[in-house]
Amino acid sequence: MTNAPPFANHTQPYVERHKMSSTPSYPTAIAAALMAMTLGIHLFMGGPEVHEAMLAGLQLPGLRAFASVLWHAVSVNLLVFSVALAALALRPNRALEATLAATQIGFAGLFLAYGAIILGSVWPMPQWLIFLTIPALTRFGQARRTSAATVQSSANSQPSG
Repeated sequence: MTNAPPFANHTQPYVERHKMSSTPSYPTAIAAALMAMTLGIHLFMGGPEVHEAMLAGLQLPGLRAFASVLWHAVSVNLLVFSVALAALALRPNRALEATLAATQIGFAGLFLAYGAIILGSVWPMPQWLIFLTIPALTRFGQARRTSAATVQSSANSQPSG
């Protein structure tokens, strides 16, 4: 009899089957670049078109300040998303991927809901497209990385003849 816990024999194969590839994920790198472009569009096109117009329509200084905080909070989020996606392209992290995806899908849902309910169409605010595309591209890249590691692990475990 061994002193190993009863689950010890099952741990190693699971870890080997789910090991991630250490090679960069190019689809995830493209997702990071798309997010960086989204940040640029938000700052340089959205600022003059949306943020300044929003401030002009608000009379109370407190509401103007609050609207500015929210606008720039989105800028910070987009920057953090860009950096996090770039890191994810280099090193897998399922929790980070899930958090980024959930937040972006939540943003997409907000654009879809408010576009449909208030504007009568989802097309005046098409940002939902990018917030669904980036997590899909990221998932594709991370899944390819997992499959590549599984294939490599299987090849390494084959007895050589």
